[in-house]
Amino acid sequence: PLIADIRIGTSATGLCVRLGGATLPALLKAGDASLAFVVAGASVRVLAIERAWVSADTVVEIEVPFERIGVAAGSDLQFGIQVRDRLDSIIESVPRGRHWSMTVPTARQATLDWQA
Repeated sequence: PLIADIRIGTSATGLCVRLGGATLPALLKAGDASLAFVVAGASVRVLAIERAWVSADTVVEIEVPFERIGVAAGSDLQFGIQVRDRLDSIIESVPRGRHWSMTVPTARQATLDWQA
C-alpha cells in the first residue's frame, strides 16, 4: 500500500491528516500522484486537495480548511482520502470500504486539544 500510517486531528480552522508511506511523498513531489478528499453524506463529493494544503517530505501532512469542505463547527463529517494517478484514476483509498466520522470541533474545542 502507498499509505502505511494515518493520523487525523484538527486545528481551529481545518482537518489535519498525516499520511505515512515509503513512496507516497516522492510520488506527490514528482507530480505522479495527487490526493482527493471524499466527503460522504446524502451525496458524495470529491474535493481535490490543493498543493497549498500539503507538505510532503518523509511523511505527507495535509490541512483541509473546514470552510472549503463546507462544514460548520458542531456538524458531523464523514470523509476519506484517495490517492489518484496522473490520469485521475483512484489507486488507493483510505479507509478501505468505509469513511471516518467525526464532529467538527468549535474553535474553543480545537484549542483545548493542544498542549505545550
